[in-house]
Amino acid sequence: MANQYVEAINKLGFDGIQIDQMGDFWGNVDYYDYSGNKIDLANSFSTYVNDIKDKLTKNNSEKNLVTMNAVNGAVYPNDRFSSRDIIKNSNTDFQFSEIWQHCSSYNDLKNYIDWQRKNDGGKTMVCAAYMNQYDNIGTS
Repeated sequence: MANQYVEAINKLGFDGIQIDQMGDFWGNVDYYDYSGNKIDLANSFSTYVNDIKDKLTKNNSEKNLVTMNAVNGAVYPNDRFSSRDIIKNSNTDFQFSEIWQHCSSYNDLKNYIDWQRKNDGGKTMVCAAYMNQYDNIGTS
């Protein structure tokens, strides 16, 4: 993937990369690598992000912006997956989180952003919030 990100920077002129993931979509399941070894996926994203940041910086230090979606952003124990690792350990330029079911009120969102700022040195947080995700607005 790092080579693909570098190619996107070089050929398409992007300033950086936004990395995405599925969050804890599958619930409490075990994850395995290609060889069948169990991996702690939720606590491995920061290593991946930091590797991508290093590769982009070596390629072009002026076009090396990186962020990763901390899906379902919420303060533990509501977030049981990857936000903690991404926020605390990733060398991102700013934080990004799609806000789904784990932040069901404005106070939950405020608590998440306050927690994020305390744990990453106060980086900017971009939130994608889908306010009416469960509303039935009729047939199309």
